[in-house]
Amino acid sequence: MQLLKIYFDTEVEVIQNKSKMVDIEFVSNAIEVPSFKKILHRSYAHFNEQEMETYYKKFRLGFRDRYKSRAKKRIWFTGENLRAPSGIFDATFSFDSTDSETSNVFFPYWYYRINWFGGTNRYEIEERIETLLLPRKPFRRDLRVLTFSSEYEILRLKIVNAVKDVLPVDCYGKLYRNFVKSKYALSLDYGLQICNENDLYPNYVTEKLQESWVSRNVPIWAGIDRYGFFNQDAIIDVTGLTSPEITERISKLTAEEMMYRQSQPLLLREPKLDDSIKIFKSLLGSRG
Repeated sequence: MQLLKIYFDTEVEVIQNKSKMVDIEFVSNAIEVPSFKKILHRSYAHFNEQEMETYYKKFRLGFRDRYKSRAKKRIWFTGENLRAPSGIFDATFSFDSTDSETSNVFFPYWYYRINWFGGTNRYEIEERIETLLLPRKPFRRDLRVLTFSSEYEILRLKIVNAVKDVLPVDCYGKLYRNFVKSKYALSLDYGLQICNENDLYPNYVTEKLQESWVSRNVPIWAGIDRYGFFNQDAIIDVTGLTSPEITERISKLTAEEMMYRQSQPLLLREPKLDDSIKIFKSLLGSRG
């Protein structure tokens, strides 16, 4: 919304009434059915390959069989590792590369969690680009490890168990029934954070690295940053390592290395909104 306000130099009215005609409608794969229906869909999918394909198709559209809209233009966005639905929307924003043929714009979830224009943060942990690009004075922290998880993830469990062979790991979140009021405040007591991505897919990078780095933790991370935005000197990348290799890597960690990695900028280069602006120009036309 801020991008539209700034680029078109006009106020943007947000309308949530689906019966109203609007210029642009933003939708995602947000679930619009009760949880038990989602579970039922998933159960059917486990027993039939065709049902599994149908399940993912419905998931991308919020479990609607058909998509109706009175919007002049429609844009689909996901923060999940999902392929954008084709032939339904005027443009899509996802982890996939920008492609003029499919009208997809590369806009991973970590882009969404940047404070692009300043002002009030939408989230507890959110940072300006210029801060993410700068080195900083490190704070000495104990070799304590924490992780947050809302759902069971086999890769996260693998890393947690491997690190536990060297250092204790405190686990928080819905999965562990160990809820916290402030992730940021809690993270200040730790030196490291296990914050791998849920899936190893090119450019599927979420907010996890930023949250760990802003909290002054050294991220223990697994993911695929194909475009090379993130500074490997600021993180401990365990992508592709076996459990014994992860254990060995963490066993060699020193306080001096921690201080060095904490001092490093998270980003190596500045992300841009050029592709996003271009698609809005195409959909709405240039105004000035």
